[in-house]
Amino acid sequence: MKSKIYLVGCLVALCLLPNLAIGQCTTPTFKVTDWCENQYAEWTILNPEAGAKYHWYEIQYAANGTTPIDTVDRFYGEKSDGSNFVSPYRYTTPSPIPTGTTWDDRVFWYVKEKQVNFSNPLPTVDPTNYLTPTLTGAFSMNFTSTVSTTFNYVTVPVFSNYLDPNSTFYIQIQIDNINSPIFYFKKSDVTQVGADHLIRVPVNLTIPAGTHTITVVTKPDSPRAGTTVISNLGWLANPATFPINNTNGINIISSTNGGKAMIYNWETTTLCPLTATPIALPRWVLS
Repeated sequence: MKSKIYLVGCLVALCLLPNLAIGQCTTPTFKVTDWCENQYAEWTILNPEAGAKYHWYEIQYAANGTTPIDTVDRFYGEKSDGSNFVSPYRYTTPSPIPTGTTWDDRVFWYVKEKQVNFSNPLPTVDPTNYLTPTLTGAFSMNFTSTVSTTFNYVTVPVFSNYLDPNSTFYIQIQIDNINSPIFYFKKSDVTQVGADHLIRVPVNLTIPAGTHTITVVTKPDSPRAGTTVISNLGWLANPATFPINNTNGINIISSTNGGKAMIYNWETTTLCPLTATPIALPRWVLS
């Protein structure tokens, strides 16, 4: 087989996006081992980004060869970081050989994923001036994301001089109008800092690039019977200075309660646009 080095191109629609939108989505260099009859093709990323993973997909097309009908998850290929991918089946030449010009193009797709964690100022609560939660949880932060982002966890401060160790509490995160599952926790699950109790809340919501609002919901619909509502959320004694910019795609532009609401730690995964690999050609075309 023959190997070639490529700088991979992106989808036309994605190439039209402004550089700001995909600034953290750098273009890798590929080594492509082209396919021989009844053999596999292989793609190797020669300069994978530290901390990133490359998630592979196969797009399946209708009989016309151009209309996508399904996307198959091919996971992370041959390495845990996804930097090496081998076609999942051998390639063979159909008979009769198609007359089209691209029938022998072999292309897969990938999304670069990177975990990004960052912290905001830790709330320093004025015990005489804390936030009393409302029905919808009036504790929100507005932000922009330059790429699709999965929120894995956020850390929410709760103000309390005492948490009953025998009680089970609950909390929920909302992004725009989509809610995470209600999270139930006990005192042993939190980290205490002074009168603040920091709760690491699983979110598992993915949002597209754009402007969004993340809200702490203290009174979600239909919590489990026998559980306890959180009394008070912790917030900053003094307003934060906005914007709070993060080089990995999240920029916080404002918060409620006079700029004092603060979700402390954000654990996210950035998802770069779906991008095509270089084409793997049959060896007889290259000979």
